[in-house]
Amino acid sequence: MKSPCISLVLLVVACDGPGGGGGSTALPTCNNGVLDPGEICDGTSVGANTCQTAGFERGLLVCNRYCTNFDTTGCSGGNGPLPDVIGGDTSSPDTAGGDTAVTPGNQAPQILSLTANTATLSAGSNLVVTAVVTDANGIDDLIGGQLETTTGGSFGAFSTSAAEGSYSITLTWDAIQTVREIDAPPSGVALDMKAVFYDVAGARAERTLRVTLRCDASGTRGLCGGECTALSEDAENCGVCGNACGDEPSFVSLPAAARYPDSAATCVESTCAEYIRVDPTRMEAGATCKTLCTAVGLSCPWPASVDVGNVTVDDRQYLLGCNETTPAGGDVQAGYCGCAPGTGVIIPPDPEPELATIVGIQSSSASVDCTASGDQLIGAEVTIEGVVTVPRFKLNTTLSGIFVSDGTQNAYSGLLVRFPTAQAYNFTKGQKVRVTGKHYEYYCMTQFAATAITAVGDGAVPAVRTIGKNLLAADYEKWESVAVKVDNVTVTDLTQYNEAETNAGVLIDDFILDTSFLPPSITTNYAYIRGILVYGFERYRVAPRDDSDY
Repeated sequence: MKSPCISLVLLVVACDGPGGGGGSTALPTCNNGVLDPGEICDGTSVGANTCQTAGFERGLLVCNRYCTNFDTTGCSGGNGPLPDVIGGDTSSPDTAGGDTAVTPGNQAPQILSLTANTATLSAGSNLVVTAVVTDANGIDDLIGGQLETTTGGSFGAFSTSAAEGSYSITLTWDAIQTVREIDAPPSGVALDMKAVFYDVAGARAERTLRVTLRCDASGTRGLCGGECTALSEDAENCGVCGNACGDEPSFVSLPAAARYPDSAATCVESTCAEYIRVDPTRMEAGATCKTLCTAVGLSCPWPASVDVGNVTVDDRQYLLGCNETTPAGGDVQAGYCGCAPGTGVIIPPDPEPELATIVGIQSSSASVDCTASGDQLIGAEVTIEGVVTVPRFKLNTTLSGIFVSDGTQNAYSGLLVRFPTAQAYNFTKGQKVRVTGKHYEYYCMTQFAATAITAVGDGAVPAVRTIGKNLLAADYEKWESVAVKVDNVTVTDLTQYNEAETNAGVLIDDFILDTSFLPPSITTNYAYIRGILVYGFERYRVAPRDDSDY
């Protein structure tokens, strides 16, 4: 037998009428316009509720004649009514948002509260959902409820607790994944759940609850299939779940010759990456990882703070970003660049520059018939290649130089290359270099003023060229800047500048050795002298490269 009146969690529900139907009889205080104990509303006294909170756009919300639910007849627009709000004042109030017909006089259950033990659930934790439910027809009229997904799946039935009308359900992390497999960014993803409760007549009430699911509070890992995953570096789930870098089309089509040995597609800062070989020549010419990636149809999108290149220069390791280059003049030996997806179309390399020749410069009329009385510019900027025969040495207080050869040791095959001392060029003897610059005649000594020098490989240092003694000026001119040898030479005098006069018609000079040059004694006889043939102060001179040359 039902008791005359039931109270639950501070809410007094409607008392049963004489016939035991419950909702068909109003409380004695109903319709006095005042919210009295046990009433949901009364007349126009609806608390903070409005047509808008009930799911409509406009109108006046009032109470039904039993003071047990709201009457939305005066509301219009929108999608209402919301769950737990009846659609009008009828002789028998409707269920609270349910879709099951009820018998006259029966009222649907009401969900007073639906809460969770946390608003944000981390992987491996349990979720406890608690509901407090009442029924105007009496608590015994309730038959229970279940927790569902808003898309139709079910997490299971609520269990009752010791307090009447109180229900709860505990879900493990794995149980949630069984119903809905979770993929989420590090910030998490919202899971909407719906509690549905029924009474014996089949009337229902429902209410939704939202919980955020995430890996953990660090915000560094996401969820893939419910498993914590480092999306910033997982090659199978790069950036988002299921993005496998190995399947990237522009990586699959990358030629094997372009790939860095034994590398595989990986994930860098949530972006797929493939490592490619560095072309030492191009890197020495100032190419960046961005330009090298573009050359093979890929891209380099990372910010400057991300190191994606690793290059060995002069036996030192350099970590590079997309837009960084190696130190000027360095010898790049090996390395790689990380590249992101691109068009996948291989871009042909830049065509090789059309090279000028050392012979062409030295045998030009401007050089052979020179009359320059200063530093005279002769031609436009061109590019040449040659093998270093004398590494870096001091020309004066602001300039340094190297001698290069085209390797033939034929006439006009050598050239002096000069550059500012501030440039860190340090090429070794026998290294092949590519030089861009301009032809100058410095008091008729042919010089090539470099604007850029890069190493392009190794070459063979040519043997010295034996020339005769006391040649005509035109014959000496052919061997300017060439490594030469003159046999059976005797020192006949020393000039005021400690240059050695000889019986061969040439001076022995400190052009290369500078302060390290030790002038020989007068009457000293040499089986031979060797060095680079240079010109200055209207005389040809043999400049030893080291002590073994004289």
